[in-house]
Amino acid sequence: MESTQARKELARADRLGSTSRSTAARWYARYLVIYGIASFGLASTFGFVDPRLATAVTMPIWLVIIIGLSVWSMRQRTAIRGFGSLHGAVIGTWAAAWAITIGLGTSVFAGSWPWFVGGGVAMAIPAFVGAYVTHRRGRA
Repeated sequence: MESTQARKELARADRLGSTSRSTAARWYARYLVIYGIASFGLASTFGFVDPRLATAVTMPIWLVIIIGLSVWSMRQRTAIRGFGSLHGAVIGTWAAAWAITIGLGTSVFAGSWPWFVGGGVAMAIPAFVGAYVTHRRGRA
């Protein structure tokens, strides 16, 4: 292979890699933004509605959202570098915020809308930070 041909092929590979990174970052950032918004809505509902009613209403909706996001993510053909560790950190941090918000909220702060709205923000932050990190990685 000639050096000019090799340079062309390397440039083509670089373009394909850049496109792949951008595509992966775009879908995963959207995934995380939707996840964050849904998390905020889930937690906030507990502050304004009876906890039993909130559970009965939000859990089926949450299940549909999670199944939809999971199916959507499985259909994507690209992933960002470090996806596993980033996703693990986002979900792990979110799970801790969820346990504190819902666990303490339903037992100690039942009916306290500031607690649940604040908890909703705490649950959404990991997803939004993950979306920002993903966006930055996709541009690199």
